[in-house]
Amino acid sequence: MTVNGATYTSGPAGGGPGFSIQSNGSTVSRVSGRLTFPGRSGGTASLSVAVNRFAFLTLGTVTFSDPGASVRITGYVFSGTPLVRVGNSVTIRATGVSFALSSGLVAVPIVATLTDNG
Repeated sequence: MTVNGATYTSGPAGGGPGFSIQSNGSTVSRVSGRLTFPGRSGGTASLSVAVNRFAFLTLGTVTFSDPGASVRITGYVFSGTPLVRVGNSVTIRATGVSFALSSGLVAVPIVATLTDNG
């Protein structure tokens, strides 16, 4: 997954319950769960996802935290395009907002490819 261009990989060290992907064929109706993995500056990073398809909208949140790198951001998913399951995985794109006095509000992209834990 990437957060504002920084790449994180859970690999075999990933912990937590993982993710559940519910779908009707290839169209995803719900993605939820949490995963922990090594942070970029040591310690533990985590990713929590709660995304649902309601009628013609895909809505939800993607929260990423890496305390060792001083990163915590919640990205929002708001799309008319359904998520598509490919095999046992789905890619979610969310946008968070960060604020700094020097730059003001900045959009922070979060892209995560998640694999069903079941």
